[in-house]
Amino acid sequence: MEWSTAVHVNGAPSAATGTFLMPYEGPQVSDPICAADGTISESDLDEDPFTINYPFTLRMLELCPNFTGAKLAGSIDSCVGN
Repeated sequence: MEWSTAVHVNGAPSAATGTFLMPYEGPQVSDPICAADGTISESDLDEDPFTINYPFTLRMLELCPNFTGAKLAGSIDSCVGN
């Protein structure tokens, strides 16, 4: 995931792009997928000062490493955290 604007707990989301490696089950098995558009934010849902979550949505999906113009349907909604 890459973003250029700082994100703050429960603040506005920032524009983001990223690469996601699909798991070993389901469509696009083990394929790297690039996203040209997305958002990421910072949240602290459980008020634990040592755990911060970064929910994100990736859109405009294509197979990597080269954008070919062959768009994949849908979006990826997930979360990373520490």
